[in-house]
Amino acid sequence: MERESFDKVKAVGWYPGHMLKARRKIAEKLKLLDVIVELRDARLPMLSANPDLQDITGGKPRIILLNKCGLAERQMTKEWITYFRNEKLSAMEIDCLQKINIKKLPDLIKKIAAEHRKKRSFRKEVRCLIAGIPNVGKSTLVNTMAKGKKAAVGARPGVTKGQQWIKLGEEIELLDTPGILWPKIETREHELQLALTGAIKDRLIGPRKIAEFLHQYILKNSEKVVKQYRLSVIPEDSENLLEKIAEWGGFISLGGSCDLQQSAIKLINDYRQGKFGNFTLEDFPEK
Repeated sequence: MERESFDKVKAVGWYPGHMLKARRKIAEKLKLLDVIVELRDARLPMLSANPDLQDITGGKPRIILLNKCGLAERQMTKEWITYFRNEKLSAMEIDCLQKINIKKLPDLIKKIAAEHRKKRSFRKEVRCLIAGIPNVGKSTLVNTMAKGKKAAVGARPGVTKGQQWIKLGEEIELLDTPGILWPKIETREHELQLALTGAIKDRLIGPRKIAEFLHQYILKNSEKVVKQYRLSVIPEDSENLLEKIAEWGGFISLGGSCDLQQSAIKLINDYRQGKFGNFTLEDFPEK
């Protein structure tokens, strides 16, 4: 299927209540924060950002972290980092699972905070908030930085009961937030891109539809896919590809037909685990 055809299908309009609640809580805590650490997916550097965040955070200094850089095209990630820095934003590529550049983050947080703090501030600790869309790696980042020794800090003014700060060493206090998506996703293609990276639950779109969308990228980067499923070539039709995967993996229903749903799930999971190489899903914007 041609890429443009995905845009002809209207995107689903939705905004779960817990995301709206998380958005409000971020706004409530602004006065307590020095720095906003915005985690994005390196495969979707712009689309994985919440466009409301800049308005919510009221001009607070932000650090953009492109996570899962090991799954994105390296050169494209470098160009995106340059793009953000040219926009006067602090940016860095990281990988929470592989622990790439994680050790550099505390010093960067302290540096950005020092540059923007008001001179009358006497507080030693830097308070920052980790924000990002669902499944972008926020919890993994917090746990990695805390090194399994998360220490709860007492309740602060303006923090609702039951919520706690996490103290990282002696100089940084961190507040995690639930993931929040856009109030409205404008196009079907954007929705499918977010679903492919796991930001939207598979059941909301359907594995078959996500796999069909993934097929267009596989056609352009087929070498590892051919090897993974022992194919001679990648079928031009996505359903034929799923049939080949079903035959390879033994995904056969009781009636003897190929279980294309199970094939789709296998294809999506293999992509997310990086078995097909590095895919940057979002084109770099023209200057």
